[in-house]
Amino acid sequence: MTVLLLTIPHGVMVMALSAVFTSIISAFVNAYPNTKILGYTYQEQLSDMLPSMFWSALMIIILLPIQKWIPNDFVCIAVSVLIGAVYYVAVSILTKSSAFAFLWQMMKKKK
Repeated sequence: MTVLLLTIPHGVMVMALSAVFTSIISAFVNAYPNTKILGYTYQEQLSDMLPSMFWSALMIIILLPIQKWIPNDFVCIAVSVLIGAVYYVAVSILTKSSAFAFLWQMMKKKK
């Protein structure tokens, strides 16, 4: 939170990059107890996170050009959310995501 407040005068891009940086640091700090208590090594944790990181990076690559094509911010956000949702569902189905399958089953039960 402190880093976020310190970066406000430098603009949104610096704020976003500082959030990414602190998230990476936090992941390693939070992974330490898993290593010590559960024997779940950093390498195992990283290998579990890499597929999600890959799919997230690909979504960024897909969504960034939208900022150039759509000048209206509101429309740009709406289109990005829609494309992001479709992308998430498609990737979840293609990768047979157990988390998505669980969510889908919960949604079916609510009906």
